[in-house]
Amino acid sequence: GTERLAAIRTWTGQDVCYVVTSNVRDRSRTIERLVPILPFLKLLLSGLHMMPESCIFEGTLYRAESGKRSSWEEKCKAGETIRYYGPTSFTRNPYALREFKQVESDRTITVIRDGLGYDLTDFSIFPDEQEVL
Repeated sequence: GTERLAAIRTWTGQDVCYVVTSNVRDRSRTIERLVPILPFLKLLLSGLHMMPESCIFEGTLYRAESGKRSSWEEKCKAGETIRYYGPTSFTRNPYALREFKQVESDRTITVIRDGLGYDLTDFSIFPDEQEVL
């Protein structure tokens, strides 16, 4: 129990989520590169699945990513389903995007209506982010 909660809280920090997602999303990933993160992923995912039903969020989700995706309009059309194949953080609060990614640089903003995820606010190092995974 405690290790799973620690994994969830650690995810909400600044470094671990980037290490995990960069390894999972890397198209040239290898088993050797994934093996070191698997114990953490197991704790994180089993911890999420043990969360009470009150932590499941359904509603509008927001995400900011650095840089402009040149082909985003071709890949994602309004009304279509977007699938994320690795843990991906969003927020319930659109104003949190200002703090999360610098407003001065190019960014890609994603808004998902009727999104579904685990609300990590009560477990987060940064509860004001209102993170949903």
